[in-house]
Amino acid sequence: AYTKALTSPDLFKEAAKAGSAEAPLWLANTLLIKGEFSSAKAIYDTARISPAVADPLTLLSMGDMAIVNGDFNGARSIFERLRARYAKDQFLAAFFDLKRGDAYAAEGRVSDALDIYRKTKENLNLLEGWAMASLSIADVYAAGASREDLLKAYDLYSAVATGRYIGSGQAHLSMAKTALKAGLFAKALGDAKAFPAGHSSSRLKEEMDDLVGDLVVRWMESLDSKHDYYAVVKLHIEHGSSVPFGTKAKTYLLAGKAYAALGLDSDAVNVLDNAVKIARHEVAEEAMVTLANVYISQRDWNSAERLAAAFSSRFPASRYKADAD
Repeated sequence: AYTKALTSPDLFKEAAKAGSAEAPLWLANTLLIKGEFSSAKAIYDTARISPAVADPLTLLSMGDMAIVNGDFNGARSIFERLRARYAKDQFLAAFFDLKRGDAYAAEGRVSDALDIYRKTKENLNLLEGWAMASLSIADVYAAGASREDLLKAYDLYSAVATGRYIGSGQAHLSMAKTALKAGLFAKALGDAKAFPAGHSSSRLKEEMDDLVGDLVVRWMESLDSKHDYYAVVKLHIEHGSSVPFGTKAKTYLLAGKAYAALGLDSDAVNVLDNAVKIARHEVAEEAMVTLANVYISQRDWNSAERLAAAFSSRFPASRYKADAD
């Protein structure tokens, strides 16, 4: 029922109108999960519920709400209360310890957060609590900018991703994202392609598909900046079909520019024409001007003139207008 309510908060609203005392709080919990923070806060403030009597999920939500509002001490107090309530349950006790660390991390006290994450990990065996602590530490390193930190995060994500934990699917996704952030394009793409079918929930699968599109584009852009046009074409041939529709136009444009630079005008026309057909805004503008130049290279004056005229009509204020003129 709660899963259904997550997609339809109106169910809780109806229950509240019918006189349910708990429904408003569950509505607030749902709004918080959905990211509607101001609406959730208004309900929590109106309810004025005491942490001593709140049900566990509402209390957890109140702790998260405190972090959103910048009340980090209040959040830690709530998570400590929950940890004491479940002190005999290793998994839940570890979870609330980690939430306390999250409050430190959100406050910017990274060293305090890492102390909690590491101590929690050291006190656990290779079960779910250990995996949670490993992911918390990895998240801190992944937020850094140094290559050393990113590689530490990658190794931690990899350790969880290769196990059979609740968070293994998310760890695999984070592993690929971290490799991409570190500029390890081949590793990131390999990780994405190896994403296990067993982890393919709709959300994770959608995020991984988007990641593949992003990393192929960024890899092609990196190769283009180095004028390695052969590698751009090779990457497009091998992995262009894996790119989601929303990102394909950019890969067509980059491949078309590479084909043109290599003097392969017919191939350039084919992919640039695809870019023009499906692209929007700046990608379409650049693709049209690039294609017109390829037509000129082919001495196909009529096609070039027709495309330039269409460009001027479609994009009269484009930054590529001078090129089209």
